[in-house]
Amino acid sequence: MKGSIITFVLCVSSALAQIPMAANDDSSTFLFANNLVLKGELLALAPTRIFRHAETPIVQPYSLPDSRIIHAPFLSSDGQTTGYFAFYPCAGSCTLALPRNLLILHRQGKERFFQTYFLNVSPNGRFVITKNMGLRPTTIEDLDTGTVINMPGVTSVANDGTALVLNSEGLRLAPFGGPSRLLLNISGVREALLSASGAFAFVQTSTRLIAIDTATGDAQGILDGLPENVSICLSSEGRLLLRRDRELLLWDRNLGWRSLFSHEEGFSMALLTGNGDTVFAKTATNHIYRIDANSGESAQLYAPFPSRLSSLAGSTYLGSLFRYGTDYSGDELEIRVDETRYPKLKSQPRYLDVQIPWEARELMGQNRLIEVQSPDSPFLLRTHITFVSQPSPVLFLDYRLNRIVATNQDFSQFITPENPARAGELIHFWATGLGSLDCAVPTGKADPVDPPSRPLEPVACYIFQPGRATRGLEIPTLIYAPNFVGVFQFDVVIPEDWPSGLSNIWCKGNAEIVSGGDIHSAGKR
Repeated sequence: MKGSIITFVLCVSSALAQIPMAANDDSSTFLFANNLVLKGELLALAPTRIFRHAETPIVQPYSLPDSRIIHAPFLSSDGQTTGYFAFYPCAGSCTLALPRNLLILHRQGKERFFQTYFLNVSPNGRFVITKNMGLRPTTIEDLDTGTVINMPGVTSVANDGTALVLNSEGLRLAPFGGPSRLLLNISGVREALLSASGAFAFVQTSTRLIAIDTATGDAQGILDGLPENVSICLSSEGRLLLRRDRELLLWDRNLGWRSLFSHEEGFSMALLTGNGDTVFAKTATNHIYRIDANSGESAQLYAPFPSRLSSLAGSTYLGSLFRYGTDYSGDELEIRVDETRYPKLKSQPRYLDVQIPWEARELMGQNRLIEVQSPDSPFLLRTHITFVSQPSPVLFLDYRLNRIVATNQDFSQFITPENPARAGELIHFWATGLGSLDCAVPTGKADPVDPPSRPLEPVACYIFQPGRATRGLEIPTLIYAPNFVGVFQFDVVIPEDWPSGLSNIWCKGNAEIVSGGDIHSAGKR
C-alpha cells in the first residue's frame, strides 16, 4: 500500500462527503444527484436534482432558494434528517462577497439553512459545524436544543456532539459543552475525522494514516503513504473504505485491509454506509453498484449512461458529422431530435459522433433539443443544438493546440512540429459542413471509395504566416471522404516557396464563415 502522498477526502456516510450520493445506516434509502431527465418527464432540460433509488427513481422535492447549484444529498443515519449541499457556480471576486457553500437540512419538521465556507454534520444530522473566514468563529450547533458553542479548530463531530479538535498541542477530544482532553500529541495533520459513536478517530499526516481508539488513546498506523487518486470513507464504528482507480479496499481493526470489489472502468466515487455493511459505488461510465461489504457480492442498480455532452467538432449542417465529448458512448445509446433518430457513428471512447440527416432541411437555422437515451437506463440526457442555415466548412482541429489534423501525402504521419508540412508538398486534412453532393449518399452510409462523391458548394483555402501576404492554396481534390460518414477530405498543396515556421490555414465557402487552425511548415528538403 505504498505510494505518493496526497490529501484525501474523508466521508462519514453522507455527512462530510458532499459527494453526489448518500444512504442511511441500513442502506434501505439511497439518494444520488444528477442533472438528467427521467423518461416521461415533461422537462426539456433539468438542473441538478436529488433522486431516491427505487424501481423507477423518484425525484426528491428540494428547491433552491437562489442561483446556486445542488451538489450532493444529505441523509442522516436514521433516515429522518434530509437535505442537500449546494454551491455558487462562480469564481474570483464572488467568493469574497458571499460564502459559496450552502447546506439546507429538514429535521423534525423544521428547515435549517447554513451558508458558510466549511460545513460538517454529525451522521445523525443533529450537530452542525460551520467555519467562516475572518473574525466570525467556528461553531458547533445542536439543532435539537439550539445551543451554539464556539470551538476553534474543530474538524469533526460525533452523534453525541463530541468533537475532534486540532490545535498547536495536537489532537484533542471535547464533549459538547465540556472540557477537552489531549488525544494525541501530533503535528502535520492534514485531515482528522471522528466516527459516529466517537469511539475511533482517523488522522492523515504527511506520511501516514493513523487509527486511534479514543477511550485508550492507542494509535495504530494503518497506511504508509497513499496511492494517487484515492478517497476514504468511514463507517459509524470505524470500518474504512478506500477507493483507488479500479479497486475498492476495506479495512477494519480485526481483519486489516482486504480487496472488496474491482471494475475495469475504474471508480469515480464510492460510499460506505454507516453500519459498514453496504457500499454504493459509481464507475467512470456512471454504472452504479450496490456491494455487500461482508461478502463482496454486487448488484447493478443503474447501467452505464452519459452524464454530460460537450460540443467538440463538426458542423450541424445537413449530412455533417457532429462530435460530442462525453463520459460514456456505448453502442446501445440512441440519439434523437424531435423523435427522429439520428445515425450514431462509430467513434473513439469518450466521443459521441452523430450525423445530421441529409433530409433534415426544416431544422436549418433552428435551435432544438438533442436527446440521448438508452433502453437500459430510466434517464434521458438532453442539451440544446443549433442547426446552421448555410453550408460552410468546419475543419477538424486538435483544440488543445489549435492545430489542424493533417497528414502527409501518403497518409503515413500526422503533421506535427517534428514532421512539418514541406513546401510544395500535398497534404490532407478533413472538414464537415460542406453540404450537398453531386452523387447523393444515404443518411448513415459511408461514401463508396470509387468513384467518390464531391461537394456542390465552392470552397477556397488560404495559408498565412505573420509578416507575409496571405496565399491561396491549390486544392487538387475535394471529396466526400471514402469510408467515412459526414466528413470531407481536402487535398491541398503547400506553395513551393513557403517558408518554415508556424502557419495558419483557413477555408471558407459562400457563407463567408471562416474555419481554420495552425500547421507547422518547413522549406523544401
